Order: sequence, then C-alpha cells, then structure tokens
Amino acid sequence: MEPRRERLRIDADRITEEYAKIAFANIREYIPPKGEELDLHRLNADQTAAIESINLEETYDVVTREIRRRIQIRLHDKIAALNALAKHLGLLTGRHVSEGTIEHVVAQMTPAERLDRVRQLRDKARLEYLPQYEAALKTIDGAAQQVDEEHG
Repeated sequence: MEPRRERLRIDADRITEEYAKIAFANIREYIPPKGEELDLHRLNADQTAAIESINLEETYDVVTREIRRRIQIRLHDKIAALNALAKHLGLLTGRHVSEGTIEHVVAQMTPAERLDRVRQLRDKARLEYLPQYEAALKTIDGAAQQVDEEHG
C-alpha cells in the first residue's frame, strides 16, 4: 500500500486539496456569457475537478440544418465536501471537552492506563467503600429492628 500511495502521490494534503476544489466551486464560473456557448476547454483543472458529470445532447434541426447542443454540468456535492473539510480541520466535533475535566484526563490516557485506573478504583471500592456500605447497612438494620421492637 505504501509504494502505491507514494507512486500516486496520495496523502492528506492532496485529498484536502481535492475536497477544497469541490467545496469552493462556484457554478457561476461555468456559465458562459450571454450569446456564447460553453467551452469546456476554457475551464481550468480546479474547475473540472469539481465536475461530477457532463451530459451533452446534440439535436439536428432538419429545417434549419443546424446542430443544437445542450450541455448539462453537475458538480460534486458541495455540502459533503465542506463537511469532510470541516471534520478534517476539527471544526465539527461532537462537543468540546474542557482541559482538566475527568473526560479530558481519560481521553489523554492510553488503553493500558485506563484499565489500570479501573483496577485501582475497583480495589478501592472493595477495600474502602464496601466496608463502609456494609457498616451503614448494619446500622440501618439495627435501627429498623429497634423500631420494630418498640412498636411491636
């Protein structure tokens, strides 16, 4: 894959450039001045890169003996290209995570660090919090038993 990528010059910059050609294409640049026909040869490489399809219809008028051409140009999806660029540039994130928050700290951890932290929290829960919880339950149970005995 790497030799092919190098041979074809496929990299993030080139892909970004192609998306930009589509995203910033302006259909007005393709429309010829009134009275002129569309000359595809006058379009530059950036303009033609944004074209998805060209449909050329020629009809012959037997009365006037004229050939009439109708050219339709469809550009690639501009919104899709803009979204791809925005994602690439980090402009479309689900939401911003502030520095110093637990989410930020966890996001900066490696998977091994996260697993180790989960083990630490589990051990702390078993050694510290579970005994406190069980003691609280005994206190509640004792108080409930005492109320039952009093009300009989």
